[in-house]
Amino acid sequence: VSSYVVMLLSLIISSWPMILLAQKSSSDFPKEEVIRLVSTQHYLQPKAEELAQINDMNSLNAYLQKLDPYSKYLPPEQNEFYKKRHALQQVGVGINILIHGDHLLAVPVYQGPAYQAGLRWPRYLISLNHHNIVPDDFASFSFLTELSVGTKIPLQVLGEDKQQGYQEENYTITVKSFENHAIEYLNESGINLIRIHQFSPAEGSQQLKSLVQRSLQRDKYLIMDLRYCPGGSLYEVIDAVSLFLPAELTVS
Repeated sequence: VSSYVVMLLSLIISSWPMILLAQKSSSDFPKEEVIRLVSTQHYLQPKAEELAQINDMNSLNAYLQKLDPYSKYLPPEQNEFYKKRHALQQVGVGINILIHGDHLLAVPVYQGPAYQAGLRWPRYLISLNHHNIVPDDFASFSFLTELSVGTKIPLQVLGEDKQQGYQEENYTITVKSFENHAIEYLNESGINLIRIHQFSPAEGSQQLKSLVQRSLQRDKYLIMDLRYCPGGSLYEVIDAVSLFLPAELTVS
């Protein structure tokens, strides 16, 4: 059975996908199914007749690129990889890797394996397990979901020193099981805050509402940290914004 995955990204911030899976009993390109998915699920909702030119994955990606910079076809193995990377329960090094200009940013999961190894702040990534991570090369980072508990993983990053500028930092991370929450309530340098890593349906507006109420009751102030949030579900973003606006105001 061959699988086809269309990754349709909401334009709201940048990179959380709506992933739609269509399966066929043959290896033929599922043109009708792809046209249906793109025309009904992409936020621009292009007309089905505009998609008649799509006959294979190359033409599909070319068309999606015209719609927005983020939508693209993902092979099934990459789809499974990202599902694992966005799961609550994970086994790994506890680092979220984000694109930051021409660099990659290694953001430690609070109380995760990398955090426990000493990486407490986001740092520019140099190498992980002696691999140079290349965003467009799936083979360079596919190992992240294949690590075994107890494995020692070397991490090399670039940290900023106020006196000497950027300095190389090295850590050894022990692979463990951990929870990768989309939304966290945490203390950073003595300040309590809510950090949103992604706008995820798994931990949506109800979780955010609960943490906002907790923060206001305990701290008498509210700090929401979106610095390391690359994006998310458009619907979850709308629900989150609605928490802070008058009920009669329509958000869309």
